[in-house]
Amino acid sequence: ADLENAVREREALLREVHHRVKNNLQLMASIMNLQLRRTRSEEAKTVMRRLQDRMLSLATIHNSLFHTANLTEVEAAPLLGGIVDQIIVSGAGSGQRFDIDTAFQPFTISPEQVVPLALLITEALGRAMKTAAATGVGIPRIEIVLTHDPDGAVSLRMVNEVVPGADEDEQMGDAGMLGNQLIQAFALQLDGTYRREIQANRQIQILDFRLKPMTLGSAEPMPQG
Repeated sequence: ADLENAVREREALLREVHHRVKNNLQLMASIMNLQLRRTRSEEAKTVMRRLQDRMLSLATIHNSLFHTANLTEVEAAPLLGGIVDQIIVSGAGSGQRFDIDTAFQPFTISPEQVVPLALLITEALGRAMKTAAATGVGIPRIEIVLTHDPDGAVSLRMVNEVVPGADEDEQMGDAGMLGNQLIQAFALQLDGTYRREIQANRQIQILDFRLKPMTLGSAEPMPQG
């Protein structure tokens, strides 16, 4: 009984931590939004919006952990889908519109891995929105596919059309260099590999990694019989 009470108290404290962190991140994002309205420089606005997206992505993760029944595992599909929707809404607020096609297979992932995965998707989607927005043909389309194999292999594939012969480094600017560094850092945290290819006027971003086994103390299925 004492052990059960200790576990319940630990879970309650963890949930409270996730709740408070989420609230603080949302507050910081709101303050940045007020500052955005006063900022004249488009370059500064772009940088602040990217920072805001990162904060809100982290807030979404902590909110998901606050509501999840099992603090050792997170349902990846609804969490990552929510982050994508949030970033697209943020882009719409700045006058950008996108046609997003997502296909996320359901699987569970540990909090230790879902954080770098969500932040990598945030950066990769920011890159896709920046380059796709320059196509000039209708509403830019972005395709995001996340697959999971029974053996634990996970693959993320993000595709968007780009202008033939466009200089991506010029399009992305300094923010692109930082984004590249962050993406590689998040892929390293996942013990995975990230690569970007240009094929037939399409930018393809691919992340491959493997799910890590549950750490000590994670919930295990009860033996049957």
